[in-house]
Amino acid sequence: PTLGDQDFPADEAWPGDEYVDFVGVDVYDETWNKDTYPWPATASAAEISARRRKVWDEWIMHSPRGLAFWTKFAQKHGKPLAIPEWGLNRRADGHGGGDNPWFIEQMHAFVTDPANRVAFHCYFDVNVPGDDHRHQLSPGLDEKGRPDRTEFPDSAAAFRKLFATKR
Repeated sequence: PTLGDQDFPADEAWPGDEYVDFVGVDVYDETWNKDTYPWPATASAAEISARRRKVWDEWIMHSPRGLAFWTKFAQKHGKPLAIPEWGLNRRADGHGGGDNPWFIEQMHAFVTDPANRVAFHCYFDVNVPGDDHRHQLSPGLDEKGRPDRTEFPDSAAAFRKLFATKR
């Protein structure tokens, strides 16, 4: 499942603890909640930051099927939590948070907090071809073989700083 209520609540399809190893949920920086995304064209940096924080608190963490719900659900069933897909999102309709290092920082804090029992997570480092969902932090090479640039430079820097492996 992904965060929030879908056509059918995923927790109501639980087959039984003996059939499940992990409770997994996808997490993206997007919402349709009021006064969040999209922000007005005239929004100040402070207003954009406040809206992003509101998305994290009211939607990603504490919506009826947000991360707090899934963490508690996994613990109730004695299973570790998995986040098989997570990422930023820039959407043509404006309902994504764009270059949002705050989201990267919050996800890092969440997945590294032992209380959440996150067994694994995977950043969805892809721009879906032909789709308006933009997530990619490390795009690789352009069509001429030159290093390409991400449309999320601040978030890419935050991701490298927080998730890089020390060698």
